[in-house]
Amino acid sequence: MAERYKKLKEIADNMWVSDCPVMLYKGVLLHDSQLNQNLLQLGFEAIAKKCIAGIEIAYQGYSLGEELITEGEYSYLDLNLQINDKVGGKSPIYLDDSNARIFHITVKRIFYSDKTTWENDRELQALNRQEELKGKLGDVYEEFRHLYRHQGHGNPIYVPEFKDSHWRCVCGTLNEKDNACRQCSISINQLLSLLDIDMLRQKKLEREQEQKRLAEEEKQRRERKAEEKKIAQKKLRKCFVLLAFVGIFATLAVLGVNKIVLPSMKYQSAVSKLEEGKYDEGLALLRELSSYKDSDKLMKKYALDAIIYYTEKGTYKEALSIADQYHVTDEKAICYLKGLSSIKNNQYPNAFDYLKRCKGYKKTDEKFQWLAYTLGCEEMKNGNLNEAYAYLSEIDSAYQDTAKRQAICKKYMKYCTRWTTIHEYKTNFSFEFKVKVADIEEPEMYFIYYTAEEKIPLPKNNEVTWNDGNRSFDFSKKIYCLKTYVNGKITYQCRIED
Repeated sequence: MAERYKKLKEIADNMWVSDCPVMLYKGVLLHDSQLNQNLLQLGFEAIAKKCIAGIEIAYQGYSLGEELITEGEYSYLDLNLQINDKVGGKSPIYLDDSNARIFHITVKRIFYSDKTTWENDRELQALNRQEELKGKLGDVYEEFRHLYRHQGHGNPIYVPEFKDSHWRCVCGTLNEKDNACRQCSISINQLLSLLDIDMLRQKKLEREQEQKRLAEEEKQRRERKAEEKKIAQKKLRKCFVLLAFVGIFATLAVLGVNKIVLPSMKYQSAVSKLEEGKYDEGLALLRELSSYKDSDKLMKKYALDAIIYYTEKGTYKEALSIADQYHVTDEKAICYLKGLSSIKNNQYPNAFDYLKRCKGYKKTDEKFQWLAYTLGCEEMKNGNLNEAYAYLSEIDSAYQDTAKRQAICKKYMKYCTRWTTIHEYKTNFSFEFKVKVADIEEPEMYFIYYTAEEKIPLPKNNEVTWNDGNRSFDFSKKIYCLKTYVNGKITYQCRIED
């Protein structure tokens, strides 16, 4: 079946007139094949702080020859429009002439929730395209971008514009005068301070000097390593030269090689491999050397380095193997490893316990927050609101919709254990049941669960009866009762409403 609505053209986007509390962020002309009539859909976005209760617009439609052929008015009512809220994107405005292709839109009046109004007779105009900031700032753009994003804002793209009644941010958002950006939250003063060219050039110079200093330090470190390696090789060569002259002391020479030369070679080889990141080979050599020089100390150090390396890489099996082989006792590193490994194996409760014990270590806090939120959501789905609230209380309430879920748990967790037996005859038939919140979007809907894994919705304040031949549920405003018929005997279960 063909679709009912066909898009004929996009009218415009980002249209506005000075001082207007809303902006037209999109407009589209559609054809309704069922009614054989064209319609407009106009989406408006609130850019003012005052709450908007209604919007009244006027439109004029022109033919391709620019002849006025239709006009009218439309109102968006019963709104509670806050800043950044949108309305009208799916509201149809049917036209009495389907030949109109050019449209002029006027926001005539805005009705605020405080009973005040804003009136206007000017048509909306398309906002001009902002100049790109990168071309304007030149070689200091990346420095500005780094500072802007470091403060928690988005991606700066455009040169800001400042007018008497409004301003446009580097992120492209239109804002009321003197208000912080409603998209990236930066204030005008903060933005102007970041756009100080002299400051940006100084920051750029400091960063380049720091990079140069770090590069020089790295160069010196590599040179030291090369020199140390060269000295070690010279020592080895001297050892071999000396061995050529001790034929007469062959037995003593063999003992010297076994206890001094070969361990030294193994030691140097182990250190070299470990510095190259070949942990398995290097650690195996250090284990063979046992108490030679500081082999035990190095083995513990590099075993911990290896665990961290494999954990960050995601190869938890190798990390766990090294922790077991070399008896690594760093509690936070082990908890971090086992926590991430448990996540990979979908053992989320175990992962939660491990990561909770190593908060602040590496990337633990980020993983822990995601994990606690995930477990909280899962427990809510299962109706375990006490457990869900315990998980959600471990994380920042600003994380995703955590605050909303915490509030739902606190409000409804008391219902999770409110079923009780008020009268019971002796019977060999028994089953368990409980109450849960089924859906966050419908928190007033509860369910009975029992061992047959079936469920029955219990709307509040309604009488409902369900019967499969030997069970029925009767409940009224005050009491929800469960009757069970088994061999002529009756068991009552009920939930008493607050």
